Formats: sequence, structure tokens, C-alpha cells
Amino acid sequence: MRAVAAVFIAAATVWAAACNGAAVPDRFALRGTILTPDRVITDGVLVIDGARIAEVLSHPPSGDVPTIDTGGIILPGLIDLHNHPQWNALPRWHTKGVYRNRDEWRRAPVYLTSYADPQRALLRTVSCELSAYAEIKAIVGGATSMRGSPLTRCSAGLVRNMELDRPLSESPGGALSGLIDVDILSDIDAARLVERLRDGNVKRLFVHVGEGRTEDPAPRLELRTLAEHGLLTDRTVVIHGTGFGDAEFDAVQAAGAALVWSPRSTLELYGETTSIAMAVDRGIPVALAPDWSITGSDNMLDELRTAAAWSAQSLGGALDDRALVAMATADAAKIAGVESLIGGIAPGRLADVLVIRRRDGDPYRAVVSARASDVRLVLVGGRATFGAADIMRRLHDRWDVESIDICGESMLIDTTADRASLLDFRYRFSQVRRRLDDAFDNIRRGWSPAPLVECP
Repeated sequence: MRAVAAVFIAAATVWAAACNGAAVPDRFALRGTILTPDRVITDGVLVIDGARIAEVLSHPPSGDVPTIDTGGIILPGLIDLHNHPQWNALPRWHTKGVYRNRDEWRRAPVYLTSYADPQRALLRTVSCELSAYAEIKAIVGGATSMRGSPLTRCSAGLVRNMELDRPLSESPGGALSGLIDVDILSDIDAARLVERLRDGNVKRLFVHVGEGRTEDPAPRLELRTLAEHGLLTDRTVVIHGTGFGDAEFDAVQAAGAALVWSPRSTLELYGETTSIAMAVDRGIPVALAPDWSITGSDNMLDELRTAAAWSAQSLGGALDDRALVAMATADAAKIAGVESLIGGIAPGRLADVLVIRRRDGDPYRAVVSARASDVRLVLVGGRATFGAADIMRRLHDRWDVESIDICGESMLIDTTADRASLLDFRYRFSQVRRRLDDAFDNIRRGWSPAPLVECP
């Protein structure tokens, strides 16, 4: 038996070597316009060594380091601080802003029959595939970290799942925790959360609060309830806050809490979004995130475009492109308490990197106007996960990448980043999509998952 196994392993190794071609380098460099925390390097070189950023240079690296001219803008991978991933295979829901608050739409018959009930049925058979599909949607849109994934073995690999990822969870300050319904939180559970926040076991508490129209009293009542429970602190991250006015933002500021803004989803559900200028004017830290793709954006790049359009149309351009990119990178990392590891291009940080197609003009404008088809490369921990074929082939083994069409652009993606074995294709995109197709069709004949991206 051992001899047979040895022959089999040897054959597999030879086959892999034949498919792979040149070895993938552990140390390599990317050339392009680099957006660092404090400057723009127009012709810079980013040196990657294993899972970390080794150097950020304005000149060629010393020694024999393979260097790829990306023809793009190099920035930190985008950080999605608020999502509900296992819903993101479901089709888009156009509500036209008819609801007053979160409880109202969650009780609506159209939501229950078209979304809640089918999602429960899908979870019984393809829970892991739903997670994988959501991570693929995230990575295609430039995200390298995401918060909100279920705490299961399925959430292990393509993007960093921020509640589970080892490097992030081992950073100082404990773990991340989430809370959806403040109004049903018992005094006992609230006291436990307060204690965990106090002793540092919970690094940040992300709470759905204030979701609804400003004229509705329910969103403001939620914040008062949160404060009465002792849970509005400098470790609290308020999600949405669309119903807030001056008094509520004053309370958030006084507590030292932060905010996550999801403009597309709140505009779709309530016809209005968070009074984000009130938060920014008070110095409240703000992150940008899609919420989910049912009513929000498919990915972080789409949400950046929504936020940029909202700023231009409704805020007189008060949020400039640099500020919006920070909300999706450096500010998001700081809010989550992981700024020493991700969210910036600097030596020693994790090599979570996004490369966007370069255009004439300001590089930040190119980022906030980019679509998934403009992505040149996504690295997670130095590993090439998604990008243009010419770059991916220089950084990746041939056997474990798949071709994928993104709005007419032929790209390559590797969905085996959870270190699946050579002969285990369980997490390949084609397999995930086929299983979801079957599951959707079983629920409703002719029904299929939502597309990975919305194309113009």
C-alpha cells in the first residue's frame, strides 16, 4: 500500500510540475503608482516577501527580485467592515425606499417569501457554497478582508474573515463581535457584553443601530437603548445610523464610537442615507461597506462609486476621493483595531494588496471610479488570488486558477486559497457555481444565483 501511495504522490507531483511551469517566487516586486499612507509614489516599487510587505521604494529593488510592471495603481486591499455574506447569492431587491425602519421590511411578505424563506432552504444544503460565492464576489471587487461571515469552517480562506483570521484575531485587543437586534437584548446578555468589552475580550462591538428614516422614532430609540445598556463606548461601531440627528451624533462622538456607512443599501430601503456630513464634521471615524448585495453593492468598488456620486450630488463634494478611499482602507482598519496589520502600504504589514488599472489624472479618482473589470491584481497575504491573466500567470501555479469573465474582461481567479489539496477541487469556482445553480433550481424552477458583478 505504501508503495502504491508513493507512486501516486510522485505522479501527482510530476503532473503538477509539468502544469506549473516556472516556480512561483516567494519574493517579488510590483511596479506602479503606489498609494502609501502619506504620499503618492508615481513610479514606485512594492517588494513582497512571503505574506508581508518588505519594502516600498521609489527606485528599482536591489538584488535579483522578479519585478512585474502592473501598469496600475497599487493600494491596500479594501476592507469590508459590514456584510451579510450568506445572502449575497440571492437576486437584487428593488424596494424604491418604501420602508420606515429595519423591522418594517423584515416583516414584509415580499421579503419573507422571496428572500428569508429561500435563504433558509439554501442554508440547509449549500451553506458552504453560499459563503464561498460571497467571498468570490468580495475579492473580485477588490476586498481582501470582510466582517460578518458565519463562524464556521466554511469561512476560511479566500478573503480574510475578520472574526476568524488568525493574524488579525491575534492582534492586540481581543476579538470582533457583532449584534443585530438591540431592542431584544436582555439585561443579562448586555451585562456580559459590557464585561467582555471592559476586560478586552471583545475588541470592537459592531451594532446595527438607527436603521431607518430620520422622521421615524425607532432608530433614535435604539441608540438610547444601547446607551442605557452601557454598550455605547469607544469600542462600539455603529452600523448605519440613518435615522440619527444632531443629538444622536453628539452621543456617538461623546462616547468615542465609530460608524459604518452603507449608502446604496440605505438609499434603496429607506430613500435616504446616513447624514454622513454630521459624523465627519464631528470627527467620528467612518468606514464604508456594502451591507449586502440584495439592496447594497455587489462589492467595495461599487460602494465607493456610490459614495462618490452621493458626495458630489448631495454634499457638494465634501467627501473627496482620498477621504473615501481611506474609509475603505486605513480608516476601516483603525476602526477594527487592526491598523498595524492591514489598511496601508508599509513595510511589515500583511501583503493584502489591490492593483487598479491606471488612468490619466488623479489616482484616487481612478480608484473611486473603478469597476471590477478594472482590477489588475488582488493579493491576500502575498498570494495572487484574482487578476488580469498576464499578471496572474507570472505569480501563480497554472493548475489551480480558473478563467472568469468580468464584464467582458478575461480574468483568472484562484478559489483554493484555503490550501485545499492538489486533488480536492471542492472550493473551485466552477464547482461552487454548479452546486448553487442546482440548489436554486431545486427551490424554484429556472431560478439561478445573482451574477458576481453588475456590468454597465
